[in-house]
Amino acid sequence: MLGVLTDQQPDSSVTLAGLLALGRYPQQFVPQLAASFIVLPTMDGSALADGTRFIDNQPLDGPIPAIVAQAVSAMQRNMRRRSVVEGAGRQDIWDYPTEAIREIVANALMHRDYHPATQGTQVRISLYPDRFEVASPGGLHGIHAGRTDVAQLIDSSINSTRNALLARLLEDVVIPGTGRPVCENRGSGLRAAVQALDRVGTGRPELDDRVRELVVTVRDQCFRPGVSALGDGDRLAGRFDHDPWAPPPKPDARQQAQLQPLYEGTPAEVIQLLQAGPLSSVDLAAALGTSKQTVLNWLRRLRDDEIVAPTRADPRTRGNKWMLVSRFHPHVPDQSAQI
Repeated sequence: MLGVLTDQQPDSSVTLAGLLALGRYPQQFVPQLAASFIVLPTMDGSALADGTRFIDNQPLDGPIPAIVAQAVSAMQRNMRRRSVVEGAGRQDIWDYPTEAIREIVANALMHRDYHPATQGTQVRISLYPDRFEVASPGGLHGIHAGRTDVAQLIDSSINSTRNALLARLLEDVVIPGTGRPVCENRGSGLRAAVQALDRVGTGRPELDDRVRELVVTVRDQCFRPGVSALGDGDRLAGRFDHDPWAPPPKPDARQQAQLQPLYEGTPAEVIQLLQAGPLSSVDLAAALGTSKQTVLNWLRRLRDDEIVAPTRADPRTRGNKWMLVSRFHPHVPDQSAQI
């Protein structure tokens, strides 16, 4: 009665909606009905000088609830996070709120075009330094077709869906690890995403209805050119007494005098980037538009001169980052001056 099973198909007793909502691994039968996640190092999607095209590249498959959970996890792994301490509590603030990511990705998977002619196209999730985009096959459906104003869609009191049976099933299917259903099927998903973005001061989603596909774009209002927007979710963790999103200050006269011999052949931008917090060599390479090996050569020279230090005992350990030693960091007291 719910439409999960059918006796109208002699070769199968499961509907496509039932397979996508409740199946164990739908891609066994429909390989491309999944999603892809990529992280691009540049704002225009071009490769770095060393040929690097993607910082991260991950297929997202399984049933729709699992894909949504994987998408949120992949975004968090590549977003910046800063922690705000208020009293005895701590609140983590991401570049993009997880609720908005979850709603936008769920909407893309639920409302995409599942016609046989489009089943060879995946939902694409792309994270750029200054924005993230979610593209799904098929444009806006029904009464919403042609509308690219988010306010119009939010204010509309009519819920129009291309895949009514799938939307109905996803009301009762829970996203792993959250205890929350994939959707409410009340036309409230976009409204919830906008509210979450408004709370953190991020711009509202932009809709681009291209008929064959719908692209939803959310821009990072705190993005600063020249500072990498890529990280592993822990780059800006900690309490800040300054604005972590502001451009890093230049070294003062005393610091410049100490660092001057190292400026030849080593960009001052490396030191300025590290003033915002520890960064990996991959992050630095992406921010400076150069190769990882070149950055490692610079870091090796700076470490030998005790200007930077690795966060792990062995710099080759996975997850290692590089940080400025205290006397060169503008927000850490210079202990040597007090001796």
